[in-house]
Parts: sequence; C-alpha cells; structure tokens
Amino acid sequence: MLPSPTRRPGALLLFCLLCCGFSTGVRAQWAPQADSIFGPYFAVQTLQATDSNTVWAGASTSFYSTVPTLRPWIIRTTDGGANWQYDTIPNTAGYLTGSIAALDANTCWASLIWFDDPNRHRLYRTNDGGQSWQLQLEDRSAGSIVHFFDPLNGVAVNRNYYRYTTDGGTSWSGEGSFALSDSTLYLPLAGSYDALGDTIWATTVYQKLARSTDKGHTWELIDLPFLGNDDIISMISFTDGQNGMAASPYYFYAPRFFTTADGGLTWTQITPPPPVAGEVATVEAVEAIPGKPGWYVVQCSDFNLNIAQTWLTKDSGDTWSLKGEEPALNYGGFAVDFVSERHGWVGLGGFGAEDACIYHWNTPIGLKGESPPNANHRADIGRPETGKPVPPSHRWSLSTKINHGGQATNTGH
Repeated sequence: MLPSPTRRPGALLLFCLLCCGFSTGVRAQWAPQADSIFGPYFAVQTLQATDSNTVWAGASTSFYSTVPTLRPWIIRTTDGGANWQYDTIPNTAGYLTGSIAALDANTCWASLIWFDDPNRHRLYRTNDGGQSWQLQLEDRSAGSIVHFFDPLNGVAVNRNYYRYTTDGGTSWSGEGSFALSDSTLYLPLAGSYDALGDTIWATTVYQKLARSTDKGHTWELIDLPFLGNDDIISMISFTDGQNGMAASPYYFYAPRFFTTADGGLTWTQITPPPPVAGEVATVEAVEAIPGKPGWYVVQCSDFNLNIAQTWLTKDSGDTWSLKGEEPALNYGGFAVDFVSERHGWVGLGGFGAEDACIYHWNTPIGLKGESPPNANHRADIGRPETGKPVPPSHRWSLSTKINHGGQATNTGH
C-alpha cells in the first residue's frame, strides 16, 4: 500500500473473505483473484498497489508452518488482477518476505528476513518487473521495513537500526540507531508503518512511535503514554501528513482506536466500530482511502466464530457503517492496500488456511445503502489437514486462474 500518494505496503492483518459454499446476508465485495497459486501454510505477508492495474505482493510459508523449506515468492499483476506472475528471487532459500516497496510495474524492492542471523537480512531490487533481482543490502538494517519515497530516496528499518539511500539503493548511509534497546522489535508487518510525502511513521512493540519527516535521514521517538505495559499500536494509517488513525488490537482486551491531527505527536481515543459478535473481537487492519479525508477501512474478525467484518468511516471514526461480512475461513490477512474508493487488495493466508490468496475490492466502498449484519455467520468451517505447501512450478506464468502446481508455459529469465 505505497506511492500515489506514497503509502505503506499495506496494513496489517485482515481476515476475509469469499466462500462460495456459504450464504451470507451481506453481498460480498471482496472478489478472489490469485486464489490458487499456493498451497496450505503459505501467507501473503506484504502487498502494495501502485495504481488500479499494478499490484506487487510477497508471500512465503507461514511463520507457524512446519514446512522446513522457506522461500520468498514475489507476485505481480499489471492488468488489475486478470493475470498474475509469480516467481522466487534466485538464491534465497531459507528466507521469508519482509516487505515490498514498489514504484511502478517494473521497479520494486523486497526485504527478506533470515531468522537465525540478523546480519543476513537482505534487500533486493528489480528494474525489469521481476525478471532479474539485484542484491543491494545485507545486514541487520534490512529485512523488515523498506520504503522508497521516489526512485532515488529510500529507507530500510529493522529493529533498532536504519539506513537510507539517495541513489536508488546503489549505496546506503552509515548505520543509524534509535534511542532504544536492541531488543525493541520493530514489527515486520504490513500495517505497522505508513508513509506520505517525505514522512514515514513506524510502530514499536513498546509505547513509542518512530517518525521521520526527511525521508528517513533523521528520526524522532514520540511517547505514547496512553498505552499500557502490555499494549501496543501495531497498525497505523494516514490520510495526509497530519491526520491518521491507529489501532491497538491487543488480543486479550477490547481493541482500542486512536486518531491524530498533528502528524502523530498527540492522539485521541475514539469509539471503535461495533465489535464482531461473540467473544473478544480482533482488529486485523486499518487502512486510509487515498483522496478521501477522514475515510478509513477497518477489518475486524473473530477466530471463534469464523467471521470477518469490513467497516468504513467517512468522518475519522465518529460514525461507522458495515460494508460486508464473510466467513473468515481461518485466514490471516497480513496486507491490505486501497489506491482509491473503488480499488483495494488484500493478501491472505497462513495458520490453517487452505490457500494463500489475494482478493480485490472493486465496488465504490462509500456507496449508500448499508446491508445489515449476517445472522448466519456461525457456519462450522473445518480446518484443512496438515500438509506441505504446493508451490508453483514455473516462473512468471500467466493465467487467469492458476491451479496448485499448474503446468503453465515457462517464460523463464
């Protein structure tokens, strides 16, 4: 979820969506696209749309998977999702995808995580739509957040360290460090940071928000005293340089929502959207709609009831409307990005999900006439049996629907 205006690869955690075998009281707006590329225990962990036609995403086996071989897969469409291309980055076995930073259909950066040795985290760039990748950085500053403000200026942030570049990643600054202990983990999740203009915000697991207003060259730490010791802000999104929304989805307590009107310096707690029916609801994503001041999409879900709800506010949280409700199908949505009121994408997968997939919202989300909640959401949805993933067998294969292990024409590098 990055440029136009520059925006993060999306927000963190979503639980949706379409299930043909179940009837719902709310007409589904999330349409499956790349819904059969991978097998069980894969997750689309980062996603960014640069316009209504071009989407880049990164996927790998779930953090909770028992599959021994990890590989970062890069997925791309340039026609709004009618066709998808996918491939691994060469020589990256054992890595997970951290984040994606795309500028257009050809230019993209991908950060990769190596769990056992932080000095092996990597950052790659492609200039030809993923046909080839160049290693640009390998150290503890890579692996988590990568963001490019324009073709030349970018920043890499991981844990307590950061570097910036002014030449497209050919060279990087000396390593900078935040005034935090090295154990303060910066969350490598799609919704844990946002960027607009020259400003980037990054959340931490403690009661501080990191912000840079000069493209990552210098940083300040903003205290968040309203958070408790066990509380975190792990998703954040801005409609402009001053106005934003954040959520604290701590899973053992009711979620809390906050808004800011001064770029994140101070925050006001607001009333969240009505919770999902049942036990404690979980917030999975917060995403601002570009060009619509005060418009935010929020995804809530409940694992116990296997339901997910999509809520919209047009007034920064003063009022909320329910836009859709679906069986959650044990999906975890790790990335969401809207480029307009009409076009948004979410990447799903992980846990007990049958498939990692990508869904597209293709109806104006602000239309009047809200549907009531679905009364039949307690359908018993079983989890698939444990199994190994079924990765695609060919590079950059084009298909309107790619089946597990499908044999498509190889257009290799």
